[in-house]
Amino acid sequence: MPSFFVAVGHNGQRLVSENGADWKHLQLGKEGETYRAVAAGLGRFVAVGSYGGENILAVTTDGAAWQTLKKEAKYVKYLRGLGFGNGMFVGIGGDPGSVGSSKPFVSTSTDGLTWSEFTEIPGKHILRRIAWGNNRWVGVGDRGRRSTSADGKGWQDAPDTKALDTLVDVAFGQ
Repeated sequence: MPSFFVAVGHNGQRLVSENGADWKHLQLGKEGETYRAVAAGLGRFVAVGSYGGENILAVTTDGAAWQTLKKEAKYVKYLRGLGFGNGMFVGIGGDPGSVGSSKPFVSTSTDGLTWSEFTEIPGKHILRRIAWGNNRWVGVGDRGRRSTSADGKGWQDAPDTKALDTLVDVAFGQ
């Protein structure tokens, strides 16, 4: 499989670059489609986002041809973050506009095309981004939320976390 960067964004944009300077294979979706996250694993790239009350997903192995699909969201179950680790893609989300609890959830996939049902996870606030490292998932999100998971499905918040501003991203490396 060739190595390349993938960028995603508004109006269903998906494009690739081998060097980060020269971009090609621009794919456009509909006005209003927004891809929020992309992850690489198992020889493919998977992108997640939303459009008109539904989750949109796109998968490519070569950066030129994309397979797209939808997963019902009913305006509240939007996938907002995506990661790859331990042989699977993990999508996270919730409804940050709700009052009281954002009903955070997780969905997993081994191929980017077939996804598990949404499973609500404990906590009032959504996780926005996740990273895999040291044999665990780590997630961050609204109101300073920090959580860990061994399998991407069951999450436990860090102890004694005080409500802070939203944490928007996390990464793992040496």
